[in-house]
Amino acid sequence: MAMSFDNPSGAVMLGYDLDTYSGYGIKQEIHWNPDSHPMLLVVGGTGSGKSYFLSQLMARISIHLPDSRLYLCDFKNIDFREYAECPRRWSYDACAEGLSAFYESFQARLSGEDGSTNRKFFIFDEWAAFVVSQEKKAAEEVKSKLSTLLMMGRGVRHHVIIGLQRADAQLFPLGGRDQFGAIIALGNLSREQRLMLFPDNREEMTATNARGQGYLSLDGEPLRRIQIPTVRDFPKLQSALRDGLTR
Repeated sequence: MAMSFDNPSGAVMLGYDLDTYSGYGIKQEIHWNPDSHPMLLVVGGTGSGKSYFLSQLMARISIHLPDSRLYLCDFKNIDFREYAECPRRWSYDACAEGLSAFYESFQARLSGEDGSTNRKFFIFDEWAAFVVSQEKKAAEEVKSKLSTLLMMGRGVRHHVIIGLQRADAQLFPLGGRDQFGAIIALGNLSREQRLMLFPDNREEMTATNARGQGYLSLDGEPLRRIQIPTVRDFPKLQSALRDGLTR
């Protein structure tokens, strides 16, 4: 993980190092490189700032990776409703269609039918609620598609970003949850969630986090605390996010 005041090539900012920020007032940026850690899991309960963070992340992807494309599934149809007119944004029952669209894009790259190499990002907010809403057979189908994307998407630059309140293993069959090389936990996780997601670091997670604060785990790197920035120019964020969902 690169941490600097510069933006590493191919990376996007996630937030600030919270220890440096709270201790010294220094905004030391933490970046995420999708080439190194292609799949990102974002966990946080109501009021943790999860959807707020996803909005920022999508906007930064759109700006700093200008040839990328965003695919957004907004199951609750609340936080991202203003992007309803965008061609790659789906809500509630239509989220299954969004997953299928991204999966078909992945298959086209895998088969060689699509020879493009730009990055594509599939963002699903409230994955758990969506899976629970499906009939048993449909639920197994969508979970199977997601697990395939998690295990094989990296090779064809198809990245998955999942947001949910609880990352229970049954939501990601065939070991899919283990494919998330990057995990952000916002707010305060239960002891059970810390054990599931951060088994090697759970004893370190003693801080009480406010909204927009949490922990970041990257494979092979020490656990870090993270502070999500406050958006100063919301119209710019909205414009960038809309562009990523449309171009």
